Amino acid sequence: MGHGFIYALKICIYLKEKNQIKLFTIDDPNKTKEFQESGLDVSLSKIFKAGRVDKKRFNKLGLFKNLVYGIYRIYYNHRLLKEYYRRLNGSDIYHLLDFEYTALFLYSLFHFKNLKKSILGIHIADFKWIHGRPLSVNIYKSLLRAPVSWMLKNCLHTTTHGETTRELLCKDFSLHPARISALQYGCEIRIPEMTKEEARKEIGLVNEKRKIALFFGVFRSDKGLIQVIQNLKKINKDIVLLIAGSEGNITFETVANAIQNEGVGERTHTKFQYFDEEEIKLYYYAADFVLIPHTGDHLAFSGPLSLAVEYCRPVVASNVGEIGTFVSRNKIGMTFLPDDWNDFTKITNTFYKQISAYKEAHFLSVQKDNSWDEMGRQIDLIYTNLTK
Repeated sequence: MGHGFIYALKICIYLKEKNQIKLFTIDDPNKTKEFQESGLDVSLSKIFKAGRVDKKRFNKLGLFKNLVYGIYRIYYNHRLLKEYYRRLNGSDIYHLLDFEYTALFLYSLFHFKNLKKSILGIHIADFKWIHGRPLSVNIYKSLLRAPVSWMLKNCLHTTTHGETTRELLCKDFSLHPARISALQYGCEIRIPEMTKEEARKEIGLVNEKRKIALFFGVFRSDKGLIQVIQNLKKINKDIVLLIAGSEGNITFETVANAIQNEGVGERTHTKFQYFDEEEIKLYYYAADFVLIPHTGDHLAFSGPLSLAVEYCRPVVASNVGEIGTFVSRNKIGMTFLPDDWNDFTKITNTFYKQISAYKEAHFLSVQKDNSWDEMGRQIDLIYTNLTK
């Protein structure tokens, strides 16, 4: 079950060269064709279609929307897991690239032997009370501690994105380090295909001569977008904000209202939609740098950060979890204190003066160290060691 289309596709393309790989996923008309054209052995769910757990479907339920959504999401994922293990029965290893924790726990209580053959892909180590996070999330994550501990101690192996998450899991659940492998989120090795000016022409910004800071991805409250808009006036006026992404728990209307309320319409450009790979390319090449301003309760890695490396764009990022570690280790930008928006504006203004120091050749080197092939090689090594 893949964590994102590109993620699953790239990993499996590498792994199929050395392993007998079968990919199980939901049937999404926008993505299924590319999976099949890749030559992968793809098994599509016959139970549910894409979008069934889109949270916006439950908004009409008012006060009960989150409760009903949560129950349905567990039910949906539990049925997917049953179908996954049934259709791939007899496999040596089951690798869950992404999964719903409660659904897997409930399934494993009655199918323990399958858990013993499963590698669990953990993207974040946040099963505890975190200051600043919504009360309902903190309660849910705290309740998950015991089930997650049981699964981590009884599964075949665990993978994480980065050493920070690995170390937190080992500490929080008293796990032996050998039971967890740290992988870095992959990226494409990509020689730049177009100039900044060409990309801006393609997206209708040919006359924009100021520096463009790109905020890209799903709009969620833990990504700091609204706070960036609220502090834009404090940032050098030669920097404009390009917002490109789709709705999460923050709506397009909320973003548009924030821009209007702060009076920064002249310094913002917006494109509200889902982006395919070709469109992603245009927006990254049009930008001078990328903002990864996640709040302090976000401990996971960031897909837009990986894309920044892929498209050779430096970043200003919050120094939180895997994000801060990755940026500092690879020297691809500057970090600021999470949730400290005065520090954000100070660091962004300092970064603006030094942006020319980040050279394309350095990013190409970082790409090689963190490529999809390198990630695939690490997973292949895990498979080999586990099946000896």
